[in-house]
This record gives sequence, structure tokens and C-alpha cells, in this order.
Amino acid sequence: MALKLPARNEVPGPQATAGQFRDFVQQFDPTAEFRQLWGADFTEHAGTLDEMLTGQLQAGRLVPDAPLPELLMCFCRMWAMAPYLGMDSVEAFLRNPRALWLLDGIRGKAL
Repeated sequence: MALKLPARNEVPGPQATAGQFRDFVQQFDPTAEFRQLWGADFTEHAGTLDEMLTGQLQAGRLVPDAPLPELLMCFCRMWAMAPYLGMDSVEAFLRNPRALWLLDGIRGKAL
């Protein structure tokens, strides 16, 4: 899987605008590559990954324990689903502890 991975300075921070998050997701979303890799099992694998990461957060892990591409995919999926989860603004999105936790994990593993 040949993915474009972000440099640390390309990962938006808590002060980023909705446009900066949108641009980040458009540039680094690895979902298509995971769809190709997992095929018909994509939804199941992605759900399992989301559950595993959510479990880590709930268990108090300070940083997520997953490879950068998987963190990116979970973050990008969360961004895409945000309006359907009641996060109708970038401010509401960033009040979600999981969003910030994933961003910190991405930033920590970025090149």
C-alpha cells in the first residue's frame, strides 16, 4: 500500500479552520487504499479498528496504539461522519476527545 503520509507540520492543530481540516482529509485520507486492501471486508475491518481505538481511549491510553495509516483512516472517517454524529462545526468536532486524541496520535507518528 503506497500512501501519502503527512509530515508533522501538515497535521492540523486545535486552532485549525474547517477548511484546513477538509484539505488535510482530502490530501491524506487512506480510505480508498484500505477499501482495496480489505475488499468486501472493509466495513467489518474498519469497524473493528474504530472499536479497538475507542477502547484504548476509554482505557486511558495517552496515545493511540496503531500505525499511522490506520489512525489517519479513523480520523478521516470521523471527520466525514461528524455532521451525522451531532458535530456540526469544527468547534464541536474539536470538543470531542477522540478527535483530539487521534490528531495527537497522528502528529506523534507523522514524518
